[in-house]
Amino acid sequence: MKGSQNNIESNIDWSPLKSGGANFKTHKLVEVSSQRMEYKASVGSIVFGFIFLLVGLGVSSIFFFEGFSIFLLLFGVAFAVVGVFILKSALNPIVFDKSEGFFWKGKKTPSMMADINELKVATKLDEIYGLQVIKEYVKSSNKGRDTSYYSYEINLILISGERLNVVDYGNANAILEDASRISKFLNTPVLVEPKS
Repeated sequence: MKGSQNNIESNIDWSPLKSGGANFKTHKLVEVSSQRMEYKASVGSIVFGFIFLLVGLGVSSIFFFEGFSIFLLLFGVAFAVVGVFILKSALNPIVFDKSEGFFWKGKKTPSMMADINELKVATKLDEIYGLQVIKEYVKSSNKGRDTSYYSYEINLILISGERLNVVDYGNANAILEDASRISKFLNTPVLVEPKS
């Protein structure tokens, strides 16, 4: 068993699984019961999504009521679509459930599915080897202004060596606390990137 553990750990990919990431705390880990932990959308991510949606709807409405250019309409629609996407992503459940025996993302639970492979992100809890925390330096440029920050992701390392992303946001202390709580809940280790 020790040999297989060493084999899993020596083959872990330490590159970010989900590139980019928010520079604020997008989710809050909640212990729903002794059998279930779930990530809920933070107030910040909901407000952020609504800002995009409302700006998009507002700009689009100017086109309809004032007759401005088609560019304004397209700009507004694009903002509204981004807002809907942000809200949908934020409100999508991220669940660890011992009674179901699964981790999954989405509104459909494993027990609702005839084939578990129909869920985009799901795995049995007993297939989880450990948790991985990765720090990523994110740099972006907008209108000549460079912004940079660190984003942190929690990934599940499966016994097969596959990785599944849990969350990705920009609060190091909260990510480490979340990883510790999930680790205790699942009785699995938090794996730290080896020093090169």
